[in-house]
Amino acid sequence: MVTVPVRLPHKFSNPFDEEAVFINTATPGFFVRYFEHLENLIGDGKVLTPEINAEALKRFATVPLPPADVERLQERGMNGEKLAKGMQNGGKGTGNAINGAAV
Repeated sequence: MVTVPVRLPHKFSNPFDEEAVFINTATPGFFVRYFEHLENLIGDGKVLTPEINAEALKRFATVPLPPADVERLQERGMNGEKLAKGMQNGGKGTGNAINGAAV
């Protein structure tokens, strides 16, 4: 189980070649509507692109982190300290965001 505080930049990924299942609980429930809206945007087999995701996130006071910031956080963490190799994450199917609502 992972708890992500409000406004904390975060990322979930699947670094493996096989498909994974992601189960998420968002509280308060406001942010659940983001996933419902996202489903409406890509539910007909459309591919989720960074542009579609960014457009959906705008409705929920959420801004994707620029790639350079994601890389810096992966290398240095929130406190600017170099992370141990096992602490760095990345991989396929990643999503990066910081928001002013609930995550």
